[in-house]
Amino acid sequence: MKTVGILGGTMEFLDRLHQILSQAQLKDMEFLIGQTAAQLQQDRKLDLLAVYPGTRVATKEQLPSCHLLLLPGSEAVCVQQCEASCAMSYGTSSKDSLTVSSMEDQHIALAVQRELVTLTGGTVDRQELILSVRDGSHPMPLLFWAGLLLVLGSSPDELPALIEEKLISKIKPGI
Repeated sequence: MKTVGILGGTMEFLDRLHQILSQAQLKDMEFLIGQTAAQLQQDRKLDLLAVYPGTRVATKEQLPSCHLLLLPGSEAVCVQQCEASCAMSYGTSSKDSLTVSSMEDQHIALAVQRELVTLTGGTVDRQELILSVRDGSHPMPLLFWAGLLLVLGSSPDELPALIEEKLISKIKPGI
């Protein structure tokens, strides 16, 4: 059983995740949702700790230890507050593991700039992924969802359909 902590997520977020992933993907995963790091603390390491965009981590707040850490590049200082085997960032900086390479009215190109490690121990190679988006979609939630789905084991080939059909089509602009 893999334990995934989502810092800054909500129950609505968890519902969306269950709509996006197949039952086979969810079968061996336990999800913890919390607004604070203390709500995610476990007796053992989390397999994945993902920090939702816009979530601010207090300077002295200790994050749960984890094998994989997915966080916004703007919160990269959090790495010092977490015992993580591997940290991956998403954001609009060229230093982030997953970033935006171009953005047009109806399309966004996401670039995997450094290998992403998956929960199963595999990797997602460097590549560019093109997504259709609504006008006004903000890139940070898209980057988060793309990173999370890839780390959870979704293939890059299925990512556009998962995000476009099961996520963007079901929610209001701005994600």
